[in-house]
Amino acid sequence: MVTVVMPVYNCEKYLDESIQSILNQSYSDFTFLIINDGSTDGSKGVIEKYLNDERVKLISFEKNQGLIKVLNIALGNISTKYLIRMDADDKCHLDRIKLLFEFMESNPEIGICGTKVGALEKNEVLEYKIIQDHEIKASHLWNCSITHASAIYRYDLFQKYSLKYDQNYTHSEDNALITDILLNSKGAIVNKNLYWVRIHPNQVSNLFCETQKVNSSKRRIELLEIAFKLNLTQCERNFYKSLSYKESDLSLEDFKCIVSFISKIKQLNSLVNKYEFDKKLFIRIMKRRIRIIYLKNYNLGFGLFNSYFQLYLCGVFPNFGFRLFSKILLYNLRYYR
Repeated sequence: MVTVVMPVYNCEKYLDESIQSILNQSYSDFTFLIINDGSTDGSKGVIEKYLNDERVKLISFEKNQGLIKVLNIALGNISTKYLIRMDADDKCHLDRIKLLFEFMESNPEIGICGTKVGALEKNEVLEYKIIQDHEIKASHLWNCSITHASAIYRYDLFQKYSLKYDQNYTHSEDNALITDILLNSKGAIVNKNLYWVRIHPNQVSNLFCETQKVNSSKRRIELLEIAFKLNLTQCERNFYKSLSYKESDLSLEDFKCIVSFISKIKQLNSLVNKYEFDKKLFIRIMKRRIRIIYLKNYNLGFGLFNSYFQLYLCGVFPNFGFRLFSKILLYNLRYYR
């Protein structure tokens, strides 16, 4: 009923713990597809220790193929109802597959269900409840709302809509795939830490941070323009990226299009029927992020406050002006002392 897919590239140090957290699951009716992507350390040897377990299937490449190609190869080797992802340096709760499988069986309208994710060092489990589709889709317009490796996927969606990992979104292929799934079905998140990530310097988010930001924003902008039927200028797209990542290294030029951007967003033109989301939550997130990036970029001085004042005159977000003015004033007093 379930295939667990784990791509492996030079993860010897963490691999035993990760594999065992799958093989020791309370739900045992699964195939564990491990793909060794040309590892040059001892990863292949670690995997081979587990081949006596009939659930473990190994595909091994002599040369590195790259994550996107490997994941698409995995998609072509699945014959089960569900797909579950697992990263080779992470760990999951022993009831993870059981809880996700039972949830999907009870909710056939859901195409993807993720879990809350914790740092491996804490190993904590939060309370159990479900975060609903309309909330997920609202937050997904700002950042990837479901952690890719934590999720279970209904495999027939890949077949029905010819879904795969897209090379056009390198280091953000997971966000692009989840976007495609949410455009074609409903999502959910089990609000319980069933998955833990390991923080280390070789993570993709550390090694390819800027590429990931650019390509994640690119796919979300495409979604935003579909959902709202908007035509954003390049300045507005750049500003949207800055909001998504709450950037602190902006220039006054970056704030020039904020009024036009907000004006377009607030119109909330007719939506694509299959992407229904919580509009109030979406606007609430936008307001919070606008406040954050203004306060983060206070070093731009009174030119930034002038930008804020334009918002005030438009009747938008007047509630953080005193705090912003104070930060700018204190900064300038220290700078020119």
